[in-house]
Amino acid sequence: PIKTKNRLYTVIAFILVFLLLSVIEIIKELFNKKPYDISAAERLCCNPVIGAFPYNKGKEYDDVCEDFACNQLGNALVNMFDRTKNNQIINILSLKEGEGKSYIAQSLYKYFDKLELKPVYVSYHNDFDSDSKYFMLAGSIYDFAVNENNMDTLPEAGVTIVEYPPLSSTSFPSKLLINTAANLLIVDSEREWKEMDRILLRQVRESVPKDTKISICLNGADKDTVGKFTGILPPFNLRHKIRFAMWNIEDAS
Repeated sequence: PIKTKNRLYTVIAFILVFLLLSVIEIIKELFNKKPYDISAAERLCCNPVIGAFPYNKGKEYDDVCEDFACNQLGNALVNMFDRTKNNQIINILSLKEGEGKSYIAQSLYKYFDKLELKPVYVSYHNDFDSDSKYFMLAGSIYDFAVNENNMDTLPEAGVTIVEYPPLSSTSFPSKLLINTAANLLIVDSEREWKEMDRILLRQVRESVPKDTKISICLNGADKDTVGKFTGILPPFNLRHKIRFAMWNIEDAS
């Protein structure tokens, strides 16, 4: 019988298709400017990601998954606390409006309240004027945020969560990022990261000492990304367990 090269051609075609698909994925990754997962966010933002909140569609288990995410983020922040200080200040930041600062700040307030840490939530929406000279020249929260709403609670707080206006829309005194427990930048995982975002964040980092950390929390992330921090999320069925295991194998490789 005449030998054919069909088997060889099949193997070559398989290899070429595999290489082509790999190249396409690499090109897509290079041109993808969304911080959709941990590695993409750290590549674009050049800061460590310490937590992620899922996109809550109001479906079954969404609230439970959100509770898992909040507990993990809260635990990560507690591990950053300075035990020598009575009041742990957590700054909640964003580069633009609509990143989800208020929602995550309020969720963290409820988390710390359950721990009986006497949290106080201070927001630029209600508690201070970000255009005032007191804010522009401030060296600490006590220079601009003590008012009739929190005059009694703020001095007694064990944790103070401060939500600031978007960094792109106001002049921000960088001294407020120094000597705090944590500076948490909320980033929308589905918003395209632009060059102006990179420049603005770099300017903020360069305006503070090198030991001042700015951490990232992804908002609206998919559950697989959230699960990298929390472990497997409900529903705990076989299909979900297999998917979660495959994602972890992919990360290990």
